[in-house]
Parts: sequence; C-alpha cells; structure tokens
Amino acid sequence: MTKRDEAYWEKHFSERAIRWRSDPWALVYDLESIMDSPCYTASEKLKLMKRAMEVYNNTRKEARGNAEGMPD
Repeated sequence: MTKRDEAYWEKHFSERAIRWRSDPWALVYDLESIMDSPCYTASEKLKLMKRAMEVYNNTRKEARGNAEGMPD
C-alpha cells in the first residue's frame, strides 16, 4: 500500500466517521468493501479495517464525552 493509498483511506475514514456513528451499517458496508478489494494484501486489509474501527470508536467516545459535558 502506498502513502497515497494510506492518505486516501485516512481521509475517507474521517469523512465517514460521523455517518458510521449514526448508521453502523455504513461501517459494515465499508469494511466489506475493504475485504472484497483485490488491490490489497490480507495484512493491508486488516490494517485498514483496524484503522476504520479505531476511527469509529474514537468518534463514539468523542460523542459520548460531548453528551456528558452538556448541561442538564
């Protein structure tokens, strides 16, 4: 995987993270797309899927933190 590919996926994940939070099936679809891609090796696919899950989890934590900081 090239640096250009990594930059593309990082941008893609950051753009999709909010949608994933509101629609987890969109995350599933993106993970399936990565798995089905013939362009990457198995280890590269695992790295991408792991990064997608990290972005998703971080987005959820941020949203939870923002909700907890809201006044009652």
